[in-house]
Amino acid sequence: MAYAQVSDFGMSEAVGPLSFGSSDDSNTLYKPFSEQTARLIDDEAQSIVERNYVRAVDMLIEHKEKLTALAEELLSKEVIGTEELVTILGPRPHNKSVDYEEFMHAAWQSTTAQAGAVSADVPDTGGASSTGDVAAAAKEVDGV
Repeated sequence: MAYAQVSDFGMSEAVGPLSFGSSDDSNTLYKPFSEQTARLIDDEAQSIVERNYVRAVDMLIEHKEKLTALAEELLSKEVIGTEELVTILGPRPHNKSVDYEEFMHAAWQSTTAQAGAVSADVPDTGGASSTGDVAAAAKEVDGV
């Protein structure tokens, strides 16, 4: 990813906003840049990886107590929900762009409306409500 960031997407101050094509072209026998540029790309990619490795380790050390509490909770429950995460880790440092409950409510309404539209197209089976009831209703329709 670091190489793509530098050579494909031009996201490096040292190399500049240049794209040398996709790094997936491993079948080519040439590079569209010089050896000096290749070394610069290698150095930039290595720098990105090293900086972010140090940043990740620092974040883990800074939040070690929360990480340990989360690990212990997962060992005891295996699955935890949003409420448990907020209890262990605290509230999110940044606000959500869309309220989760509002989003879920809107998604549920959409799913319910679609299900209602589909069920309106399905013929009435005499009140069949489960798989067994559906099978029984199907037998009645077939006259069996």
